[in-house]
Amino acid sequence: MARSRFLIRTSILVMVIYGANKVTGFVKLLLMTKTFGISAAADAYAAASQLPELLFALLAGGALTAALIPIYSDSLLRGRDAQAAQLANTVVTLTLFGFGGITLLVAWAAPWI
Repeated sequence: MARSRFLIRTSILVMVIYGANKVTGFVKLLLMTKTFGISAAADAYAAASQLPELLFALLAGGALTAALIPIYSDSLLRGRDAQAAQLANTVVTLTLFGFGGITLLVAWAAPWI
């Protein structure tokens, strides 16, 4: 019974976070439209943000979440708090270094892109 409640609460938390993501994305779109209007700068921003947003959605929003949440939840349910914390720490660190490396690479290659 405690396991099902925990999974329900975890699922609701994930849904709330995804909902907040959609709301903040909409607010970003409103602010961008108010700032740039219909212009070449708005088109350039929209074009430049497509690839990073797609990569983030695929990696962080999809595959990473689908793989991490069940393993993390299982570790917590089995009372392995230290293992769950180490898993979360490792995933966050690797994700930050991975995206940081990609960012540096793209910033370096920007003049030729």
